[in-house]
Amino acid sequence: MNYLKFIMCAISLVSVAGCDIFNTRNPEEPDTGRSSFQPPTQPSVVVSNLKNAIGEKNIDNYLLCLSGSTVDSTNVKFIFQPSVEGNTLFPGIFENWGIDNEKKYFNSLKSKMPADVNPLIVLKNERFGVSQPDSVVVSYEYYIKINFIDNSIGSEYSGTMQLTMIPQKNGLWSIYRWQDIKSQADTADSWSILKGNMIN
Repeated sequence: MNYLKFIMCAISLVSVAGCDIFNTRNPEEPDTGRSSFQPPTQPSVVVSNLKNAIGEKNIDNYLLCLSGSTVDSTNVKFIFQPSVEGNTLFPGIFENWGIDNEKKYFNSLKSKMPADVNPLIVLKNERFGVSQPDSVVVSYEYYIKINFIDNSIGSEYSGTMQLTMIPQKNGLWSIYRWQDIKSQADTADSWSILKGNMIN
């Protein structure tokens, strides 16, 4: 008798508290962490991915733009060549700059910005240099505006970035060499100064 009462009570609880347990639930929203990242089948897509990753503060997508960051990478390591002023103001910092430094810089950049504010980055005046079957050289004039939590950190940076891109083992392209050049006609600091400030 007690067993029958227990069964009846359990059935009542299920019918009252869980009457919709067999209904299908709404599907979860897909992960949009890499929604703007496109397979870099050509150099122009690498640049688009880089710009979007910075604007979205997405470190995973940012690193995917650089050689040596994935298992499909070639044996060629990523190189960052700072502007002359960057080398002068931050002696030694850029000597062995690689993927790990880029990761530290990007994480520091994110931590010094309000969570709901993203950087503005503008690339213009695309110019191609010498291109070969296994590499492409392209340069852009850049402008970056960042609103930092600490107002003592400069908010505007400009100059020219020269990118040498190569295909990886899987055929997708990435940035092998990034050379930063300060604009002579602009008083704003170069990208190297931004990177140096974030690491220093």
